[in-house]
Amino acid sequence: MKVIDKHWLLKCYERRLNSIKMKKKITYILLLTFVIQFNGFAQPQPFIGNLLFNLTENEFTGNFITADELENKNIRFLSNNPDSKLKYDTRNKAFSFTTEGWEYKMFAILYKNDTIFIDYPSLPFVSAVFIKNAIPLNGKNFSFYNRYTYDAIHSNNYYYNIGIFNLCQGCFISEEYEMQEKTKNQIKKKHFIHTIKLTAEKIIISDNVLEAELTEIKNDTLIKSSNPFNLNNILCKWKQIEYPNGETTIELNDNETHKILLSYSGNFKFGNDFSSADYFDKHFQDVNFDGYKDFLITSYGSSAMTDMVNVHLFNRKTKLFEFSEDLSDNQIEEIDNINRILITYSENREFIIRKIHFFDKNGRLFETKTETKY
Repeated sequence: MKVIDKHWLLKCYERRLNSIKMKKKITYILLLTFVIQFNGFAQPQPFIGNLLFNLTENEFTGNFITADELENKNIRFLSNNPDSKLKYDTRNKAFSFTTEGWEYKMFAILYKNDTIFIDYPSLPFVSAVFIKNAIPLNGKNFSFYNRYTYDAIHSNNYYYNIGIFNLCQGCFISEEYEMQEKTKNQIKKKHFIHTIKLTAEKIIISDNVLEAELTEIKNDTLIKSSNPFNLNNILCKWKQIEYPNGETTIELNDNETHKILLSYSGNFKFGNDFSSADYFDKHFQDVNFDGYKDFLITSYGSSAMTDMVNVHLFNRKTKLFEFSEDLSDNQIEEIDNINRILITYSENREFIIRKIHFFDKNGRLFETKTETKY
């Protein structure tokens, strides 16, 4: 019978015990590492987001509330974040609300007896979202954060290099942006208890995509006007006002009454020269086939997919050009005068949407067909 050495057996036991302890330590270390990494991914850090906007008391007038008028009119801003800031952007001529948070940011405006709630999209790689048309202080709440705007930002060609993302270019803020009651009730729970005052510090937020294409800023405002000409049986005069910040306002006036028939403001990426031979033929076309010229002008975003051809239809009763949200689109593909068909389209990285608009002989839109191509 073989005799087992007790000392040898004891050493084997100690080695076995040490091995088990070592495995446990390794398991604990791996588990701790996983937890740390998991927490890192599961808890991303909040980031700063800017909203550029203007305010107006009366819609459709083009009259914006100035920085000096905020206090005179007792317009107050509330936030659920005490570190939020309200400044004035001197380049874009707009207020800038800045706060820290996630992709869904919000604030409130107190005006007269109304509390107006505003929300907007924000992504880490976007310098600011710019609401190009003035937000009306009419008691309504506005939600600029929805799946359309969110998808539009994500589908942008310059996904990780967007400077300023423009919304509501050349148009009035439509019902699409009116906040639903459910959303408003959710926002009201965010405790808007911090008053955010306009600071004396002024800022400049530049679009890093378009920065290289900005023309040299002139010191003086330049006003150009045309000789009287006939348009839609009205003797008109064209005025173009070029401001030092690069923005241009164009106006069409009745030469006799001086009534403004059309007004549009924007930064024209490729210039805007009404003295060119084809300017009026290009911008004034009958797109609803009622026998009257309508106005077309393109507002440019940070990429071709965010451009917008703004269509202003001539109203034969009021003699005014009125913005048409239904007909405005990314691009105009075809104007078929024979069959009275207007084809427009918009695109992103995933699909193209074509809209085929059918009109009757009086210029009334009676049908729109939509085609989606992936």
